[in-house]
Amino acid sequence: AISGELAERDPDNVEWQHNYAVALWRVGEFRRMRGELGRSLELLARADSLMRAALAKAPGRTWGTELAGIDTTYSQALSAANQRQRAQQMLMATVKALEAHHTADAQARRADAWFSLGEIHRANGDRPRATEAWSNAQSELAEIVPKSNDPRRLRLWVRTLARLHRFDEARSFRARLEKIGYQDPEIEQICSAEGC
Repeated sequence: AISGELAERDPDNVEWQHNYAVALWRVGEFRRMRGELGRSLELLARADSLMRAALAKAPGRTWGTELAGIDTTYSQALSAANQRQRAQQMLMATVKALEAHHTADAQARRADAWFSLGEIHRANGDRPRATEAWSNAQSELAEIVPKSNDPRRLRLWVRTLARLHRFDEARSFRARLEKIGYQDPEIEQICSAEGC
């Protein structure tokens, strides 16, 4: 609420616009996970718009990976709302936008986009293309996850391994997440569907 008030008071303050976009992204993601797609889509569209505007005003900022995160979450909500073609286009644009970035954060964002693209192909009944996308996610994560304690990266790794039927590895990293108290209904759903 405060970040929104600040952003409205001074639309030229890129820091406030950025902070508000990130806040909307987090709330939009929460709403998506609760199945509140209409509200989620509104929040994520606003987050996307604010972040793009902030980046246009301050192109030297390193918020491109956050924009990728917003767009991946937005595409997940679009896919859940049966707007898969639009979601797929957004994910491919996200992967392309991150090609020139070689940080661990950019790799994790690319992996998330690839994984989400795989989920869309799976929903469309195209397991070979889904497997290709999940393999791309696995390639992006392979060098950064074993050293990571970030639950979001570990979560994505477990989901990717499960989709690729690498069950022993998925179980091992899932146990690691559980050891730190991290529970995720999406991991449960995937493991139930894939048999891990």
